[in-house]
Amino acid sequence: DVKAPPRVIGPLEELKSLSLVDFRRLDPNSVRALEKIRTKIDLIGETSVARRLEAVRAWQASPVYQAYLRIGRSSIEQGKTVAQVAAEFEAAGSPALTADEFNAVVDFNAKLRF
Repeated sequence: DVKAPPRVIGPLEELKSLSLVDFRRLDPNSVRALEKIRTKIDLIGETSVARRLEAVRAWQASPVYQAYLRIGRSSIEQGKTVAQVAAEFEAAGSPALTADEFNAVVDFNAKLRF
């Protein structure tokens, strides 16, 4: 059998590829999971402001952040609550944040500002 060698990724790539499953594995409590992500961003940003900006952009490219954007956009467009939109995505089999996770990401993003 041919097996691909394990791929080594750095902290930026890890943030960029953070899936909902990985996010939930960080900690069952979404606020604590986001605090771990913030710690990682702060660690990356210790070297320079440019590296911090790269880390924030990697977070914004992650599937978790994209799910947050998708739910927020749908909520605004359809005039529904975040909980209703999240439930619709889950019912459709599309990976989605829960309403609590969504609200935690909102608070987290507000703290990421420079």
